[in-house]
Amino acid sequence: MEIDKQLEDFHPDDRQTMRNFHSWLKATGRCSGTWDAYKYSLAKVSEHLPAPLVETTKDDMVHSVGKLRDGDLKRSTVSMVISKLKGFYKWLSEDGSYPETVAWITTDSVSTVVLPDELLSRENIRAMIDVCTNSRDRAIVAVIYESGLRAHEFLGLNVGSVEFDGEMGRLILPASDDQRYKTGQRRVPLADSVPYLKEWLNHHPSGEKGDPLWTSFGNGYRGSRLSHRGLHSFVNKVARRAEVDKNVYPHLFRHSRATEIAGSGIYSEAEMRILFGWSRNSDMPSKYIHLSGADVDEKFKREHGFAEEDEEEKEDPLEPVECPDCGRRNPPSNSFCTVCGSELDSTDEEEEEGETGGITAEQLERALEDPKVKKELAEKILGAVS
Repeated sequence: MEIDKQLEDFHPDDRQTMRNFHSWLKATGRCSGTWDAYKYSLAKVSEHLPAPLVETTKDDMVHSVGKLRDGDLKRSTVSMVISKLKGFYKWLSEDGSYPETVAWITTDSVSTVVLPDELLSRENIRAMIDVCTNSRDRAIVAVIYESGLRAHEFLGLNVGSVEFDGEMGRLILPASDDQRYKTGQRRVPLADSVPYLKEWLNHHPSGEKGDPLWTSFGNGYRGSRLSHRGLHSFVNKVARRAEVDKNVYPHLFRHSRATEIAGSGIYSEAEMRILFGWSRNSDMPSKYIHLSGADVDEKFKREHGFAEEDEEEKEDPLEPVECPDCGRRNPPSNSFCTVCGSELDSTDEEEEEGETGGITAEQLERALEDPKVKKELAEKILGAVS
């Protein structure tokens, strides 16, 4: 079995425990990347242990962690290894607390600073959406950005995790009785990404509530839950196609959204903790607020009369477009309404050209992706010939 191969470097007495741990991670919806991180971390610690992990004493662990801290690993890597080590022993304990073996270990808080220029702008997100070739890909980019979810939270969503209230949507994250999520159940509101999400759900391979929301399209994995590795590869490829000249990875969407929210001034720090799933005492909101210094610059300019008075309000590239006929909110990249098939961006000049003026093959293909549009157009054609 593949799992047995992965455990060859572990002590024989640890392998069954590691198999059980791997099964628990899968059962609680953790992605393959989480297992890889645990496997790497526990293997690193085991290198300096004289006994199996399941039999290790506090003194043995003191020696191993000391070797780890004095080694060549980066501080952030050591912090990750220690975090995973403590998580493993917490799972191993009967009462869900840290046993004496690891309770004494302090985990360094290593914050990775992301500079403003490295963050994704709304224009970057729109560019990535525009190069996507199917409804799933467009929804992934739109939803992972607007929701600001952690990668494992995003990938763990099921079809039943989504609820709609008119043109507003919500993602329901389950309670953390099994410690799957850090801060318990929360509801993440959506607006701009709702049209993309609805479009994907119309094409979802099953639509069953218990099935993964984000399914893989890969050969041999079609219909299965998208993996962390698959998500990372996807966003990286889409960013390159969109010519977004930044190092794009799943967590960057969360960094970017949190910075945008912090800079808006709309939400308090307490409300940001709820939105992003941070604990009550977390100082993460303040860490993101410092990245939004550009907003302070703009206020300073207005205060001292340096702002350009005639500057037009910038158009939001992610704001949905309302259909003039049926009122449905559509993705801004759409040329036709997904409900009634009406043209969304018609102008007086286009109307003079006739109903077929300016329609490209790509626009028509996008419109015909939706079964409702197909039906509407078919009815119009039949009505015209009858």
